[in-house]
Parts: sequence; structure tokens; C-alpha cells
Amino acid sequence: MGQIGDKTISHSLAYLNNVRLINYRLPCVLSTQALFADTFLQNNKLDHVTQVMGYHPQYLDPFLRTQNYILKGDGPLPFDYRHYIAIMASSRHQCTYLVKLQIQEFLLQEGNKEWLNGLCQVPQKLRDLDELNKILAHQPWLFNKSHIEAVDAEAGVELLMLKMKTISEQQEESTQEEKLKCFQKEQNQSAELITDVGMSLPRSDIQRFTSDPDFSYRDFARRREASEIPTFRIQDYSWEDHGYSLLNRLYNDAGTFLDEKFKTAYDMTYHTMGSKNNVDTSTFRRAIWNYIQCLYGIRHDDYDYKEVNELLEKNLKTCIKTLCCYPERTTKDDYDNVMREFRHSEKVHVNIMMLEARMQAELLYALRAIMRYMT
Repeated sequence: MGQIGDKTISHSLAYLNNVRLINYRLPCVLSTQALFADTFLQNNKLDHVTQVMGYHPQYLDPFLRTQNYILKGDGPLPFDYRHYIAIMASSRHQCTYLVKLQIQEFLLQEGNKEWLNGLCQVPQKLRDLDELNKILAHQPWLFNKSHIEAVDAEAGVELLMLKMKTISEQQEESTQEEKLKCFQKEQNQSAELITDVGMSLPRSDIQRFTSDPDFSYRDFARRREASEIPTFRIQDYSWEDHGYSLLNRLYNDAGTFLDEKFKTAYDMTYHTMGSKNNVDTSTFRRAIWNYIQCLYGIRHDDYDYKEVNELLEKNLKTCIKTLCCYPERTTKDDYDNVMREFRHSEKVHVNIMMLEARMQAELLYALRAIMRYMT
């Protein structure tokens, strides 16, 4: 008992030191300490991801609530299934840290240890998700209603029971040809960025949780199926007007949680940029968000993509592309060599925006495919 007590005390002291350190560095403490304390009490640990996000408590709050709702709240999936899906998602980009974290949670939920030997040991329902996970993670524009039809019959029946009238896609053509040309130019330039795509990574034991490990991001502008896969126009199917309501019907309140997270990541600002104060950062934030979604073939008709070239330097665009499309290849140098004059917390914010803009892009492709399947 003495050893266990000493270990617990040491962990608690380390936790408190982390809280003090981040609170000291934050420009606005807000409720970081309370969020950390609540997370520590719920999970008996404070993982690194949560600590880094502590720089932005106004985002960390909805992030943690969304995470808790999806992994621990009411829902159709057993808890061990949820954590195994998280293992599959994390292993897609060879994120050993998150895989190990989710394996611990999977075992705490009394998950079948044999499943940890790889996909060959899991139920067919989970194996069916691997193909969807692979496509949405790397080339979401390939996702269509046939992938929904391929999922096992039980899930298909649930989707059919939730069939609803959907808002028809707008038929208006873009009236600003120049904006379209700028979007296409940005895509072509992004395709030229060096991202070490030819570099072969060592095989990892966590790859047993995924199949076809060589399947990866391919530049949307260079896809062979260009004539079959048109650019995703956000005006035709947007999160606000279509995806949000459909997801809420499929999974109660999930759309609400995600919507708050998206908005917080996009709108969050302390009106600073490095050492400068009272700065309106909205234009910069919009350029980052729209550039990330441009990488995945999503075009905002009302946005002038010339702003991307004006506001994002080539090395920053290269870093963003690497982090979004090949995160497993990211190094500390990639992080250190961009936005050198920015605060650490501001770099964290840019990474949060990458996470959410990419996630929204994947969701839009998936939800549009579900809508077409249901109609």
C-alpha cells in the first residue's frame, strides 16, 4: 500500500506542476486548471494532448465534452468498440502514442484481448469500417454511397429508418470565374510542394490494426479520376446547412457537439500575432482553414484564394500539407521552422485548426454520401 500511495502522490504532484506551468504561460487562464482537474479526476491521468490544448481552454472545453460524449456517452456502440475504432483511426497515421492510450482504454472496458492481435481477430462489423477509415483518412473524395451500401445490413437498416427529406443542392454556377481559376491554381501549386511522399517509413507493430498501409494521401489536383470526381463545392453541401442536421438525426446531439468544436477552433482568437496585440486574425485564420479544405478538394465559391498565397508562406503551406496529409512524417524541425515569430500557443492553435478543418472535410464527404444513399 505504501508503494501505491507514493506513486499516486508523485503522479498528483507532477500533474499539479503541469497545471501551474501552463497557467503561468497562458495569456488568459480562464478555466484551464478546472478542466485539467476534471480530466485528471475522470481518467486518473492527464494525457499530453490535453495538456497541449490547455493553451486554449475555450477550445479544450468543447473538445473534452465532445470526446467524452463520443467515447463515454449514450450511443449505439459498445464502449470497447468505440475505443477499438479509435485504435484503428490512430494507427492509420502510425500515431503510437494515441494507439497505446486507446489500447489502455479498450482494456479498461474489458475489450477482447485477442482483438489486439490485429484486424484478423475482430468482428466483421469492425473490419468493414477499415475501408471507410482508410478512404476518409487519405482520399475522402473517393467516398460515395456504395461504401455505405457495403457496410453490414444492420447498420444499413438503421440508416434507412432515418431516411429524411434533404435539401436539394444548389444548382447555381459560380459567377466569378477568376475565383475558380485561383482555386485551381492553388491546388496545382499545392501539388508541387515537397512533402517527402517517397520516403518509406519503417513498419510498425501497430499496423496490425489497419490494412493496406501503403494507401495514403494523393494530391486531389493530380487524381486520375478528375472527370469522375469533381471539386466539392461547399455551397452545394455545407456543414451548416446540410451535414449538421443529418448527423444529429443519425446520432443524437453529435452534430451539436461537433459544431461547437468547429466554431470554437475557427473563431478562437486572443487578437495577438507573435508580439503584436490588438490584431484582427480572422483573415489569416480563414486562409488556413480554406487552404486545408482545398487540399481535400473542397472549394468555397465565395472565397478569393489569392489570399492564401498572400498570407501563407510556402514553407508554412508545406508544413500544413505535411501535418494534414502525412502527419506520421512530421518532425520537430517542421514545427520549429515555421511561424518563428509566433507564440507557442499560437502554433498550437494552428494545429487545432488543421485537426478540425480536416475532420470537417472528411465528414462532409461521408455525410453527403450517406444523404445520397438515403435518397
